[in-house]
Amino acid sequence: MAGKWERQVARSAGKVNARRKRLGRETISSKGEVIRHKGRSWIFSLLLAFIGLFYMFAYWNTGRTSLYWVTVFMYLFLAVVWFVIRRPFVDIGKKTITTRKLFGFRSIEAENIEQIESLKGYVIITLKTKGTRIVFSRLTQWFNTEQLAKDLEAFARTHRIKFVKSS
Repeated sequence: MAGKWERQVARSAGKVNARRKRLGRETISSKGEVIRHKGRSWIFSLLLAFIGLFYMFAYWNTGRTSLYWVTVFMYLFLAVVWFVIRRPFVDIGKKTITTRKLFGFRSIEAENIEQIESLKGYVIITLKTKGTRIVFSRLTQWFNTEQLAKDLEAFARTHRIKFVKSS
């Protein structure tokens, strides 16, 4: 019943907010409070740029047709798009943690998390199934790990998940 009630309240709040927005007033509440932390995927972008540059220099002495230049610039363009637009993120919701790292989305329920560990420059989420670990790093993904650790600590406290803070 509680889930149904929450959905009904969220739906009603959405309708009221839409009406208030049309009238030019401030909204009363947000639909679902989600904290989003964004990073950057620079390693894969760098790999794509290197492939494009390698292709350019490896086939430099052959006939440089327009398809040659299109291929080189498309690799470089894809590297820029991957770096600027397709960013890894961590969404901390009410009951779930959703992440997109390299190639897909992963949604983790609170009851499937064994522990959350905060290290200097890293945040590690250990799952109950097979001891799988999800690592968020300051170096490889450019996440603000201190703020992410604070928000995950509050999430862990809410759901009674073991939180380990190491220096």
